[in-house]
Amino acid sequence: MTTIDRRYSVAEGVAVKAPCVVATTANITLSGEQTIDAVACVEHDRVLVKNQTDATENGIYEVSTGNWQRAKDFDGAYDAVDGTRVYVIGGATSAGREYTVTTDDPITIGTSELAFSGSSLSSAAPSRVFPTYTDLRNATPATGDTAIMLGFYAATGTGGGIFYWDSTSTATHNIGTVIQPAAGGVGRWLRRFEDIAKVEWFGAYGDGTHDDTDAIQACLDSCETVELSPFNTYLLTPVQDYLGLVRCCLLVTTSNHTIIGNRATLKLADGSFASGFDKIILYVTGTQVSPISNITIRDLVIDGNNTNQGDVDADVSNTYNNLALVWVDDFIVENCVSDNSCHNGMSFGGCGNGLVKNNQCENNGKNGIYVADYSDVINVEGNHCHNNNFDFGQTGGGYFGGAEYSGIVIAGDRCSVINNICAGNGNNISVSFTGSPSDEAIECAVIGNRCAEAVAYDYLFISTASASSPTAVSKRITIANNISREAGTTAFHLSGLAHCTCIGNVSVGAGLNGFTIQFGQAITLDGNTATGSARNGCELFGATEFVINGNNFSNNLRTGIEFSESGASGTQGTASNTYGSVDNNTLIGNAVASIDGITSYTDGTVRTTLRGSATWDPGSVADDAMTSTTVTVAGAAAGDRVVASHTALTAGWLISAYGTSANTVTVTIHNNTGGAVDLASGTLSVMVFKGS
Repeated sequence: MTTIDRRYSVAEGVAVKAPCVVATTANITLSGEQTIDAVACVEHDRVLVKNQTDATENGIYEVSTGNWQRAKDFDGAYDAVDGTRVYVIGGATSAGREYTVTTDDPITIGTSELAFSGSSLSSAAPSRVFPTYTDLRNATPATGDTAIMLGFYAATGTGGGIFYWDSTSTATHNIGTVIQPAAGGVGRWLRRFEDIAKVEWFGAYGDGTHDDTDAIQACLDSCETVELSPFNTYLLTPVQDYLGLVRCCLLVTTSNHTIIGNRATLKLADGSFASGFDKIILYVTGTQVSPISNITIRDLVIDGNNTNQGDVDADVSNTYNNLALVWVDDFIVENCVSDNSCHNGMSFGGCGNGLVKNNQCENNGKNGIYVADYSDVINVEGNHCHNNNFDFGQTGGGYFGGAEYSGIVIAGDRCSVINNICAGNGNNISVSFTGSPSDEAIECAVIGNRCAEAVAYDYLFISTASASSPTAVSKRITIANNISREAGTTAFHLSGLAHCTCIGNVSVGAGLNGFTIQFGQAITLDGNTATGSARNGCELFGATEFVINGNNFSNNLRTGIEFSESGASGTQGTASNTYGSVDNNTLIGNAVASIDGITSYTDGTVRTTLRGSATWDPGSVADDAMTSTTVTVAGAAAGDRVVASHTALTAGWLISAYGTSANTVTVTIHNNTGGAVDLASGTLSVMVFKGS
């Protein structure tokens, strides 16, 4: 299919352009209102300019009182090819003629010398011009007729185009591409177009005032590829009933559909949703037995208008979504905006092999993007999800505004969450959030995301595990290179996971812990950083067969690593940590201890590294004499192995260190230089090796 520059286009495609009022017969000045071929051309008229001395100036123009500008459908890189046609309505010479571009491809507007050849559309009957849809439908057609409809509601409006009369057609009348005369019978006006249909052909206004629901639905029902006009607002109401369960504005139930939004907005009308049904603005659905496929939605804005829908939270048994895909395979939702939904901005249930990319979801009452159970191989990439779990003024109390809703929720298998930005949501990113066994997440990846200021968790990984039933159900999750800043509680909360790897992640300023492992089995934390947490860098509760290796858990307000028997809140029951390895971690500057709660940790090893420093001036030291000092290192203990250095020491000095008591390291230097030395003040650094 030919690529088309459609950002401001009024064209039906590169093959057939919207008609011109007249065509030139000689070189003209491309400015000012003027008479051409006996037609008085006024501002905004479309003129085919085909006889310029400089043929690079040829093309379609809009008349202006100043300098003329090329028409928006004839000024782009892909707006014309060899064979592009345009119909001319009036003029003493060109009325009723169709002109065709004869310049060889490739064509560059403004550079290529454009040539046009003209011919009558029909020798049997000339083309007829009708101002509106009603005029065309009320006309009496004749064999061979070609019709120009100038606009749908008005001759100067949108929705016009070129039709031809097929006297034998019995195709279903659909308003936009197939028009049956009002008198009925056999024969139809058939629109000439390529494969992209505009909703204005079916009577959509796009003015944000008229209800465009029926017009857009008619376009979706009749055409596979549907296009909205750039930046228009289409007002919608939920009039479609699906199986008595869902009340939606727009419904797609067949495969191979593409919606090209052009940044136009589908807006839910005020007060549209009543209780008793699930409510969805754009609902794309197959069935579990017969899923639909090949669905693409791009550059579309959906506004749920949640502040003007009444007391929605009183209807707690139903859902309200902007966009929902259910039992859909092979889909793309890209570069869309879904804001202000009463519940979810985007929802995907039972879907497979999908891409959800570069979308924006903000101010939705529950979740921004929700990938529900029975979904498989969904890539959620590069999206911005902000301020979901949004309080939009509900009066029922407690149903919205809780911390349980998220920017992105994944409850499917083999899904990836990559390079998204989430901030200010209840939780920012949640995997297997709902806790139902059917919602377990298997072989998912959460990589390279940036999250900040969640009400609760920045990254929440949770299943049905508990102290009384600690079986992990979410398995083989990879969590890598993510960043969390100022999470409301824990930055990375891993609960009930098995065989998972958490590597290279960073938590700064978490409201509780940087990392929590709860009821986990075979979980590896490697190369992560947690600093500035209000509680611990890392807390383990009921974990088994874990590896905590090479992490930096420093400068937290309690401990670097805590082994807990009751969990952070003390309400999850009692569970010990067993069969793990803690090795080569950096634990510096934690307020209470580097490692705490060892008594709740059995059948494993703990080897980690602590560091400390102090300024020390040893003064004058006689030959073969020694002097000592102490350094405070949180977590150090008597008998710990320690290495030390001092910036003023030179050749001939020996330095040794060891743990002497809780949080205390003793350092001794021995002068073996052959004479007394008055050492300068310097920095004394120690490294404590913890191990078992």
